[in-house]
Amino acid sequence: MIIDDFLDYLERGGLTNDFTVQRLQWEEKANTKTQQYLVIQPNDGSGRFGELSADDYVDVILVSEQSNPIPALTRADEILRYVAANPSDCNLNSVFNMGGLPSGIVTTENRTIFRISFRCLS
Repeated sequence: MIIDDFLDYLERGGLTNDFTVQRLQWEEKANTKTQQYLVIQPNDGSGRFGELSADDYVDVILVSEQSNPIPALTRADEILRYVAANPSDCNLNSVFNMGGLPSGIVTTENRTIFRISFRCLS
């Protein structure tokens, strides 16, 4: 599945360290005010025809610990830099970011969420 391949790609770059990794949706664990989350979701793509290549879109959502957005912002920047420097991958073929570093969205729990999007050519 594309989200597993993309997660492996991030893990090979050491970009999941210090984050609780979740697939599809963010589920805050009880009593984890200082925990950071990295959520990976599929986000559409192009149709597949036989053995021709296709695009898969993936979103990476970084959720900061409460009242401390800087580590999540820094990790979002590190992920964007890693993808720019490593666009070729053995499982994903080619990886491209679909935009720059977004502004964060603050939750009612005072966590900041950064969503970055990628296109994978497979």
